[in-house]
Amino acid sequence: MRLAPCADGGQRDGRAHLHRRSRGSLARDLALLIGATIGGYCGAQVGRRAPPQVIRAGTLFVAGCITCCFLRARYLKDVPW
Repeated sequence: MRLAPCADGGQRDGRAHLHRRSRGSLARDLALLIGATIGGYCGAQVGRRAPPQVIRAGTLFVAGCITCCFLRARYLKDVPW
């Protein structure tokens, strides 16, 4: 198997790498964990009450926005908008 170089100078073979964690990253990780838990709980409550058509339309809208952002970042980075 051919290994591709990683950004940190190591080799990438498809397996997860364990890197040294920067100082203060535990606090950021905990904040992300707590925010994701609260957001998931609140999202589930809204999802139970909203009609399926609204959930479907919202999902498609968010997916379209993310796709546009990725395409703009990849192919239109030199266009001054």
